[in-house]
Amino acid sequence: MNKMNTVHADLCIVGGGIAGLWTLALAHARGIQAVLFEKNCLGSEQTICSQGIIHGGSKYTLQGKITGATQTISGMPKHWQQAIAGEGEVKLTQTKVLAEHQFMVPSSGIETKLLSFLGSKTMSSLTTGVKSQHLPQGMQQAGIHQQCFQLFEPIIAVDSLLKDFQQQFNDYIYQYDIKPENIHENTDGLLLQFDAESINIQCKKILLCSGKGFEHLQPLCPKQNMQKRPLHMMAVTGLQENLPSIFSHFVGRSSKPLLTITSHPNLENSTNTWYLGGNLAELGVEKNHDSQVVEAKRLLNKLTPKIDCSQLSFHSVFIDRAEPAQSNLARPDDAFLKSFNHLMVAWPTKLALAPRLAEKALAECDSTLSKENLQQLSQLPFNNVGTATYPWLHNK
Repeated sequence: MNKMNTVHADLCIVGGGIAGLWTLALAHARGIQAVLFEKNCLGSEQTICSQGIIHGGSKYTLQGKITGATQTISGMPKHWQQAIAGEGEVKLTQTKVLAEHQFMVPSSGIETKLLSFLGSKTMSSLTTGVKSQHLPQGMQQAGIHQQCFQLFEPIIAVDSLLKDFQQQFNDYIYQYDIKPENIHENTDGLLLQFDAESINIQCKKILLCSGKGFEHLQPLCPKQNMQKRPLHMMAVTGLQENLPSIFSHFVGRSSKPLLTITSHPNLENSTNTWYLGGNLAELGVEKNHDSQVVEAKRLLNKLTPKIDCSQLSFHSVFIDRAEPAQSNLARPDDAFLKSFNHLMVAWPTKLALAPRLAEKALAECDSTLSKENLQQLSQLPFNNVGTATYPWLHNK
C-alpha cells in the first residue's frame, strides 16, 4: 500500500468476542464491508468463559411465570440451530454441539406449584417432562433419579465456535489495541488512524463491543456507562476416572438455579471438565478458592450423589460480566446497542443474544463500497488473531 493510504470500510468492529464475530459474519453475508480489531485472542474474556448454553429463557421461569427476559430470548436457539445447520445467513457448520438439550432437575424442596407450571401448556414450547428411566446415561451415572424437564436449548463447544469464525473470516480480523486517540470524527464519518502503520481507515460506522474493555474507550462516548457483575465459576475434573456428561440446571426455591453443570471435552481429547455456574458462581464472588471448593463439594454431594468428590480437582474461574449500567446492577433483559452518531456501543449480555445484537448493529449500517474496498480490507498490515482456550487449561 502507498504511504498513508486510506482504505474505506462500511463498518469497523472493535472487540472479538461473540458480539463482534457474529456482527462481522452477518455483515459479510449482507454485503456490508466490515473489518474487526481485537487486542488479544478471539473470545478471550467473557465468550470463552461462558458455559456454551444457547438459552431459550427456561431458567428465567423459576418464579412460576413468563418474564420479559424469557420472551426476549425464546427465539434464540432456533437462530443458532439454523446457523449450525448451515441454513442461516451466518453459517457455523464447524461448531461442535455438545448436547442438543439440557435439563432442569428439581430438588426435593421445590414447590409443587412451580413443578405444575414447568409441565404446563404455557411452558410446552420450552420444556417437556422426562421420567427418570429415560434420562441420559451421564445423569443416571451421577445419581440423578427423579423426573426432570428437558429444555429445548443446545449447548455448544465455545472453543470450536471461535475457531469456526476465525477460519471463515480470518482475512478481516486483525490484532490491534484500539484506543480513543485512534478514532477521529470527520465529514465522512470516523477515521481510524494507526501510529505505527502507514494506513488510515475511513469508516462509516464503528461498533464498540469489547465487553469490559469499554472502560478504556468510554472517553469516546462519556454518556454511556458500564456495569460489571462478577462470577466465581468452578471447573472440575476427575483425578482417576472421566466425569460423565451432564448438562443440567439444578433448581430449588430460588429464582436462580442452585447449580448449573455443563460438560466440556478439550478439542484435543475427550477428557470431560464440569463447568459449574448458577447460584454457586453468583454467591461465590466473595469467597476465596478454598471456601468455594467446600461449597461446590457440598452441592455436588447432594445433587450428584454417585460422584466421589474426593477424586475431583477444582479450578476457580473468575469472570466479570460487562453490561450497560442498570439501576441496582440488574441483569439486562436484551442485547444492548446505542448509537452516538457514527459510533455504536453494544453488549450482547448473553451468548445466545449475539444474533439480536448483530441485527441491531446492521440496522444502522449500509453498503455503497466496491469489491475493491473489500480486497483492501483483507490486506491490512496487521497481524491476524488466534482463538482463546478454556481458562481451566491454562495451568495444564
